[in-house]
Amino acid sequence: MTSRAKTPNAADLREEALRSQYKALNRSLAAALLHARPTPQRQMTMSTPSARDTEME
Repeated sequence: MTSRAKTPNAADLREEALRSQYKALNRSLAAALLHARPTPQRQMTMSTPSARDTEME
């Protein structure tokens, strides 16, 4: 019976560890997304002059 009582505690500890890891991942992912957002805009601005060049030709 004691082994069964220890199992949920271990599972709870695992869940808490996973939740803390996910919180850390969410923070890093949010930072990565904030840094990644300007990149597509730059690609869009870089692609627009080339499209204009093809239209001018």
